[in-house]
Amino acid sequence: MNETPFLSIIVPCCQVAQYVDDMAASVRGQSFADWECILSVEASSDATEAKCRAVAAADARFRVVVGPRSGSPATPRNRGLSLAKGRYVLWLDGDDWLADGALAQLAAAIRAHGEPDVVQGTATEYWEDAQGGRTFVARHVNFRPTDMGRILTGEEAMVWFSESPRYIQPMAALSVCRRDFLLAQGLTFRPGLKYEDNEWTARVLTFARRLLPVDFDVFVYRHRPGSI
Repeated sequence: MNETPFLSIIVPCCQVAQYVDDMAASVRGQSFADWECILSVEASSDATEAKCRAVAAADARFRVVVGPRSGSPATPRNRGLSLAKGRYVLWLDGDDWLADGALAQLAAAIRAHGEPDVVQGTATEYWEDAQGGRTFVARHVNFRPTDMGRILTGEEAMVWFSESPRYIQPMAALSVCRRDFLLAQGLTFRPGLKYEDNEWTARVLTFARRLLPVDFDVFVYRHRPGSI
């Protein structure tokens, strides 16, 4: 594994044993291979930790770190960030999966635009019932078509959102961030918040000097019984 990979994928995992294999397969199946994946596990009553350790045993690009139950993805995300070595950080929840080809498209966009602070992509949401059946819900897009593929300032983004009839979709996995930018601005997640993405995303967009909206899915959001 590259000691300084281009991307660090940080995955909080708690009570997601039945979804870990799907998530890991979506990461391994990417055509872009310069990544590490940190599986930040919290104490679970199911086989989440065992599943994650099996994934890491089979592929050295995966690492497992374990902590106590905190009640929020904030703490395991922060734990993963403290260990990350990648130039960019991508967040992914343990029951979601990366969109096909997402990492290659991200890497190309980042390199073509001079390594911006933040790249914000899109996501597709599905409702998954208890039997595993999936129904399309929505495609989440925060920016206008005219903004896609051009560099904005965080100030420009926040002005647009203040004028928009709806609040932004704040899922953390939409914002792929340069690690040095996150650390310099202290952009960790606030522990204990149930909807920690809302508060974190607003700070990220406010502090970004160079923000690149792109019109392709970074991840697929599995909305299911028991989702927060």
